[in-house]
Amino acid sequence: VLAALRGDAGAAAGDPEAVVDVTLRSTRHVLATTMTTMAGFTPLILAGGGFWPPVAVAIGGGIVVAFAIFVAGTNRRIRRLSDAPATVAPGGAPLAVP
Repeated sequence: VLAALRGDAGAAAGDPEAVVDVTLRSTRHVLATTMTTMAGFTPLILAGGGFWPPVAVAIGGGIVVAFAIFVAGTNRRIRRLSDAPATVAPGGAPLAVP
C-alpha cells in the first residue's frame, strides 16, 4: 500500500481523493491474501491433533489481528486526510497556503 501511495503522483502530493483511491485498490490484495491464508489454515484447525491446530490458530490469528490493525490505521488515515484542507487544486496545481 505504501509503495502504491508513493507511486501515485496525486497521492504523493497529498490529494485526499487520490489517497483513498490508491488505498482501496491496494487493500483488495491484502484482503485476498488474508482470506486465502485463513481458508488454508481452516483444515489444519479442524483436523485435530496436538501440533497443527495450535500452530494454525496462532499464525491465522496473527494474520487476522494484523489485518484488523491495517484496516483501522487505513480508516484513520483516510478520515484524517478527508478532514484536512486541500493543498492541491483539482487540476493538480498546488494551492497557495495562507
